[in-house]
Amino acid sequence: MITFGTYSDQGLRDSQQDAHHVTFNRDTGQWAAALADGFGPETDVAEAAQEAATTAAIKAIPYDPYVALGEAATRLHRDYDGDCVMVVASQYTPNDAIDVAWVGDCRAYTWVGGELTQLTRDHNEAQELLDAGAPDEFARKRRNVVTTSVARSFESEYGTRSAAAPELVLLTTDGVHDVLGSDEITEVVRRFDTDPEVCAQALVEAARETDAGRPEAERSGDNATAVVLRL
Repeated sequence: MITFGTYSDQGLRDSQQDAHHVTFNRDTGQWAAALADGFGPETDVAEAAQEAATTAAIKAIPYDPYVALGEAATRLHRDYDGDCVMVVASQYTPNDAIDVAWVGDCRAYTWVGGELTQLTRDHNEAQELLDAGAPDEFARKRRNVVTTSVARSFESEYGTRSAAAPELVLLTTDGVHDVLGSDEITEVVRRFDTDPEVCAQALVEAARETDAGRPEAERSGDNATAVVLRL
């Protein structure tokens, strides 16, 4: 049976603009999950992010994450000024591959046999600089500048990927993975992989602890959210 856990922390931000939604069919094993990270000065950013996540997760079950992103974009264009980045994942039956689609820098990972694999590729200036050969310490300074988003992306810009059915699926916002490296995420998941609720909380708390240990000028303080599904 599918189990999942979610955990969010507002951090030092004035409001919580991360949003998530998970839906599944206990009879068939079909599930979908979406994690959004709102941004911008608009007053309805948090509401827009939640609408995008809810719409995408619900639409991904009869369709797929790619179509679900398009449905979320339509909702934001029609009803909201706010915008967000988002990752959507789904699986049709327990033995099927999982499908992932994303815009922006929310991430999806799989966990199989003690190995963490990142499925997504960040749509931000930091990744573009790394692709061009820039040093990591220079590229990291541009990690918060996303190059696409739900409301302003074209369908041709959506990232998509499939992967064989894993043991766990992890979705994170940058408040987690910009603070924790792959090795640190792996360490947390290895300790708590049997309990997705505890695992999600441990990932966010580890990010907070690591962030607090940085020099004040380098701290993120961003909203941080993790969604963990055990399949």
